[in-house]
Amino acid sequence: MTTKIDNILTTVEKYVVPDEEDVKKLLSYAEDFKRKIYMLFNDILREESNVFIGGSISRGTFLKDEFDIDIFIRFPKDLEINLIKEILFERLKKIFPKEKIRKRYAEHPYAEVILNNIRLNVVPSYKTRYPEWISPADRSYYHDQYLKEKNIMRLRRDIVITKSFLKGIGVYGAEVYVGGFSGYLTELLVYYYNGFKNFIKNVSKWKPPVIIDIESQYTDKNDIFRMFGYHHLIVVDPVDKGRNVAAAVSKRKFSMLISAVNTFLINPSREFFHVFRIKPEINLQALQSLVSEMNILVLELKHGIKIEDIHYPQLMSVCRKIVKQLETNGFNVIKYDVYSDYIKKSLILILLDNIEIPNYQRSVGPYPFFKGEKNFLVKNKGTITWIDRDGRWYALRRRRYINAIQLVKEIFRTKVIKIPERLYTHIDIYILDRSMLTIKLGKYLEWINSFIYGEEFWKRLI
Repeated sequence: MTTKIDNILTTVEKYVVPDEEDVKKLLSYAEDFKRKIYMLFNDILREESNVFIGGSISRGTFLKDEFDIDIFIRFPKDLEINLIKEILFERLKKIFPKEKIRKRYAEHPYAEVILNNIRLNVVPSYKTRYPEWISPADRSYYHDQYLKEKNIMRLRRDIVITKSFLKGIGVYGAEVYVGGFSGYLTELLVYYYNGFKNFIKNVSKWKPPVIIDIESQYTDKNDIFRMFGYHHLIVVDPVDKGRNVAAAVSKRKFSMLISAVNTFLINPSREFFHVFRIKPEINLQALQSLVSEMNILVLELKHGIKIEDIHYPQLMSVCRKIVKQLETNGFNVIKYDVYSDYIKKSLILILLDNIEIPNYQRSVGPYPFFKGEKNFLVKNKGTITWIDRDGRWYALRRRRYINAIQLVKEIFRTKVIKIPERLYTHIDIYILDRSMLTIKLGKYLEWINSFIYGEEFWKRLI
């Protein structure tokens, strides 16, 4: 088994790990950007060292076929963030075409520039002394220093292979719309476990809560819980003991990693790595047949261009509020998800047991010999009430809404759920049927297929 895994890793390495020439070439490209950006802000920064190349490019731990160049600017502490944002985007227009610059937001605003198929992220931060952070980006300088001090480059092959594995199974990226493992977190885990193979062996044994404190900054586990609360994965930031590097990792992506690792150890396959990931074949006829048997409520939101990091949380928030209203009114929600192209359309899909439910709902009350009988009867005055064979009170209540579409339209009309006007220009609410898969929603077929069948491709390898 080990030999099979080693053979796979040798093959994968050729496709994902950049060679020394690739690293030098990209670093040279990044250095050129760095100098240009420094010249834009030299009246404020004074020293060229206040602009630095961060992220995986600086350490050569980037995927050969997919990478960003991260340039960090360390502004003086007395400069207000609003002023920084203003001068950042205004001055960047002097060296980059205006249409190529996008405003992006994670925990902190930054600029994204795409030139010659290379994504350049220009991230403002403050020049603070360790650990007196003003903004979340202030730590990045110290993250880079820490990893270099630990000679992370010796694990470069394993780090890049690990990133390819995480990307292949859909858990790479700390963006809110991914909820997975950031590049920094990945490098810390590979460093902590000393390589890819040790990483996956240990992940296969993970059970929440998993706690990793690389620098042993805490002596008592309870202190960790007091600091971070209960979380399925806690990785204490080596440069900031008050931060959980894995805070963005959702329960779903945490479980997906463990499941994928377990399957890979049983049945190793190149398919787990992103360059060998096989795009799922969509059996349109089978999908149409399945859709016609299911009750999938669709909310189609039309809008203009959106910023992913802002739009996705808003969209998911609206989705969860709708789900809560459906469940409160007696509908059984099986699962739900959201999708957006961030250009003109977003979708909310909610799979229900039934679109229509019975007119009446039984409500369980107390036993007469316990407290609460009077309150129950007063509350249900005018409805059918009785003591059943089990000895407790029951009431039969007429439901206000028996149709899911009717309910959702009503909660929007009455503003029970207030969707920010900036979120959409028009909303269509309907039940998904087979014809829509090719006519109305053909562009989103792959996502709808994943929503119904699940994206955990490795289940067929077990």
